[in-house]
Amino acid sequence: MAKKSFNNNNLVIICEGTETEYPYFEFLVNKVQNRFDDIKVIPSPEDKLAAEEVRANQNRRMKKLASENNEKAKKTPLYVTLSETEHDIDANYDLYKQAPAKYVREAYLWIKNKKYSEAWAVYDLDDTDDPNHSIHKRTKELISNNISSLHKAFSAYSFEEWLLLYFERCNTEFRNSAYKKVKGKKQNNDPEYDCNGRQCQHKKNCGAECIGDYLDRKGYANAICKNKVYSKNDGKIYAQAIYEDEKLRHRAYVNAAWSRSLKDASFFECNPYSDVDRLIMRLLDDKKEISWIKTDVSFTLGVHSFIIKQEEGSLYLSHQGNESCVLNQNQIFWCDNDYNKKDDAINGNNINYTENDNDAKSLMISDNCNVLCIKNDNQEFYFEHLR
Repeated sequence: MAKKSFNNNNLVIICEGTETEYPYFEFLVNKVQNRFDDIKVIPSPEDKLAAEEVRANQNRRMKKLASENNEKAKKTPLYVTLSETEHDIDANYDLYKQAPAKYVREAYLWIKNKKYSEAWAVYDLDDTDDPNHSIHKRTKELISNNISSLHKAFSAYSFEEWLLLYFERCNTEFRNSAYKKVKGKKQNNDPEYDCNGRQCQHKKNCGAECIGDYLDRKGYANAICKNKVYSKNDGKIYAQAIYEDEKLRHRAYVNAAWSRSLKDASFFECNPYSDVDRLIMRLLDDKKEISWIKTDVSFTLGVHSFIIKQEEGSLYLSHQGNESCVLNQNQIFWCDNDYNKKDDAINGNNINYTENDNDAKSLMISDNCNVLCIKNDNQEFYFEHLR
């Protein structure tokens, strides 16, 4: 059997969380590993526990962000403890030792030290005591100023935001991910139970609904995990759903693109927000580009440029430029809120919409492999095309 080459198509995913994210991506990686020379997810819960035990028992700092010039670090796993007397430690350790910067830094070192061709850091906004976003700014600079093969898969407020986007476009600014049920504890007058009488994940009095609560209340968690409420231990089940259900996957893609269109600001200043879909597309080889654009903003379909306007109950599609352009009847059609095509096509560039709740809420136009969907209620639309 020929030996695999580990030089050209190696991918590593660094996960901030080991409860949900690790089993989620471990499931997907097992499904697609034949597409890569080498692909892995780290740290596993066992790796993280071992690292924490070493730190607790030996009272040493974890040097998993050891210098890229450190020969010992190059030859050993990044989850190691180096001697306190080790002098060849990068000054960047102190700069990047805090979450989430350390996850992006570690992804970078897998490319730099271990010669991986691609690395992704999966992390989110929650549990970051950083009101000025200085750490998130540092991670953004690290990604922007280094190599094109270093990527992030970020969610705000937490990874559960990506799971919520499976189902809907929800613009609530959640401030907590999910509560934990703890057996054998009394809920009354217990300071650990700050979240609607249950134990808040971070023991914070969030004073608002968790994303996990919302997934339960809307019946979404039950739709994925039959007869179950949301649990952070169900990452594998959610990964299996996105892998097996193409319509669910497409809806999540489009909804995630929508979340990125809500605010013109850096990703760490946005809530809701997720770009986990880009990592899913990479793993599953989904060659789509999806964007949401407001009305009166020029966009392109193929080689043609258009502007959408909404005036007095009508949507106007305006073709820009001097070249001829023909849109066939079957290229303009309604779609529902799940982005499924409706049977009845619509003719013409002036498309009237109705406020009847029973009617479709979106308009879709395709040009070759391009698709455009207009959502009339918020004067916004999305378009996608195959790369």
